[in-house]
Amino acid sequence: MEVLSILLRNPYHHSLPFSIPVHFMNITYQVVGFDGSTTVDEFLSTLTQRVGMRKPHLSGFALFTDDPSARDLEHCLQPSVKICDVISKWEQALKELHPGKYEGTRIVRLMYKSRLCFRAQAKGETERERLLLTYQVNDEVHQGHFPVNKELALEVAALMAQVEYGDLDRPAPSCASCSSPQPKTQQILLQALGRFYPKHYKQDCSMDQLR
Repeated sequence: MEVLSILLRNPYHHSLPFSIPVHFMNITYQVVGFDGSTTVDEFLSTLTQRVGMRKPHLSGFALFTDDPSARDLEHCLQPSVKICDVISKWEQALKELHPGKYEGTRIVRLMYKSRLCFRAQAKGETERERLLLTYQVNDEVHQGHFPVNKELALEVAALMAQVEYGDLDRPAPSCASCSSPQPKTQQILLQALGRFYPKHYKQDCSMDQLR
């Protein structure tokens, strides 16, 4: 882990001995430095400063790790726990669950996402927080955890695609051969459906219907 951490570090931006990427729900990440005594609370103080977000107790966001077993589970980290202890325990669990299988190839994945959402927290909400919360809610829709009908799901997917890719470039009215989407547009549409449209609805659609 120490070697991988050094490789991930940019010496021009991090003066601490270790660094690790923290992933967000919009498929971006921020590399954060830490040392052997850094707690989760201190680690998040550095993170929130860099990405323009409020402190966790104001935003309701928290730091999570993936599960060493590779199951679809996440573990919320307590503020007083040390980052190095989290990494060490995660790696130990990985070795016990999969001896020799992922040696040196898999490291802990840290994620920063909303854990609690209260009306009072909306006051003072930053643009970054609002954006990440939007992606997180859409992920729940995509996984089928948030019940919506097909029409609403398609509308949400279209809005998320606009956030992600911007406005769709439409062909000029004089272009007679442009009645169907161009290859690049078609690719973006399929990517948007893949990322934002609920999985269980896509399973019931043929490729022609998706197009």
